[in-house]
Amino acid sequence: MNGFLQGVLRLAAWTPSKKEAPAWATATATASGDGASATSSSVSASESSAESLRIDEVADEMEEGARPPIDDASRKAIGLKMLSGKIGMDLSVGISVPVQYCEPTTNLTRMAEYFEYADILADAATKETSMERLGALAVFVVSGFSNTERYAKPLNPLLGETFEYVDPGRFRFIAEQTSHHPPMSASYTEGPGFTVAQHVAPTTKFLGNAVDIYTHAKITINFPATGDRFVYCPPPARLHNLILGRMWIEHFGDVEIRNTHTGEHGVLKFSKCGWMGKNQYEVHGLFYTAKNLCCVRVTGRWNERATAQWVSESVRQQYYDALDEPPRSLSSAESLLPTVSDAPLCCADPIAAPLTFCTWALEKRHFSGKYKMPEFVKTMLQCTSEREEAVCSTDAILRPDRRAINADDMEAGAIFKGQLEVNQRADHTRLGTGKWLPAWFRRVPAEDPAAEAGDFVYAGGYWSARDACLKEHNAFCPEAIEGMACNFRQYNYHPASDAPNSLLQ
Repeated sequence: MNGFLQGVLRLAAWTPSKKEAPAWATATATASGDGASATSSSVSASESSAESLRIDEVADEMEEGARPPIDDASRKAIGLKMLSGKIGMDLSVGISVPVQYCEPTTNLTRMAEYFEYADILADAATKETSMERLGALAVFVVSGFSNTERYAKPLNPLLGETFEYVDPGRFRFIAEQTSHHPPMSASYTEGPGFTVAQHVAPTTKFLGNAVDIYTHAKITINFPATGDRFVYCPPPARLHNLILGRMWIEHFGDVEIRNTHTGEHGVLKFSKCGWMGKNQYEVHGLFYTAKNLCCVRVTGRWNERATAQWVSESVRQQYYDALDEPPRSLSSAESLLPTVSDAPLCCADPIAAPLTFCTWALEKRHFSGKYKMPEFVKTMLQCTSEREEAVCSTDAILRPDRRAINADDMEAGAIFKGQLEVNQRADHTRLGTGKWLPAWFRRVPAEDPAAEAGDFVYAGGYWSARDACLKEHNAFCPEAIEGMACNFRQYNYHPASDAPNSLLQ
């Protein structure tokens, strides 16, 4: 009981003080047109939101002097009061989560984390046969879930917010928040020999002590040199022990992957955790030709490894015998973008090659720091002066509450988060419903056979506009977002420990 009271007192002690707002906060409120009342309303919003969701403590490694995560006792007290009466409801709507429960990411940056192992896709594009390309792509799908055992909440993107990331020689990524109510995000990724389009419309369902998470995502991966087009939808997830007990997450259900070019298909089965942890993390799948010949199996655990292999030597021989022409390896000239990858091509003699043709394994001690992020994510979130100059004014890397959380300035983070929410509501009132047109993505019309009606697809033009502004030394800021909440340059916030010396390390 003493621990419970200490947790509540710790939360109360954290609440931002009502001292005079810093200069940057006053300037922000004035710029938004709300004056001092906007600043005070943002503080009160932060204080009232202190009774919101508790996200489990996320670290046992922190810098000396860093603010410790709130303990489980506080989470129980807040969660029981806040979530009572919300069973069956969508927790992603109408609940403002305090910044001390958040990590310095947004849902858009989390979409980019999916490409930590983009080399698997680049290698898959060079495989000799469409069946091997399908199996390797399935391994990539499994690897994309390895970063999901982090329980601090990412920030919700604002309408019009974007995020770009360029990993030289591997891929470049652009995402945009295309709708606020209901929340929708879209992204487009280009790499050596592949392109990936994602459309996400997440919802949740509160179950009492757990919450189901439905991404309602559709992912399309293209290998332009071969004409392969793979389509699949990620499985749902369940976050357990939201209020009582130690939090853990599972992904469960079937993921059907289909190559619309060849008709080859298969299903990845994400196992549901049984008693005493039985089958936890396990994934397995079988993949078939258009004539339903079972050729490839994929096995593994989504938190540590996955392997794709032919089911037998005789089946592989049967598959090759059925091909109209001998398989060939793709040259690097046939890739969509130039590559510096040294990934080997398939063996020239397919019959002599081993049955296993693609593997992935998570490195030991892959996660570290306060938020238990891999090095890939830490690098992706660093805001260097060169990057700050190049990105669009709507980029999440410039978002002030995210930067404040990253610098462990929770008071600034709370004020900025409240102010952004106030400005977002003002944008919604001014724009109305259905009047916002995304800058870089377009909604698919009903008559378009290439995608599902209502999805957002990349319209093009982002990288050329970015490079043109950079060449002219102009700020990259589309006219449509001037004055909106997502124009993050207007907040002019530059924390002292923004990147590499932040709590991410």
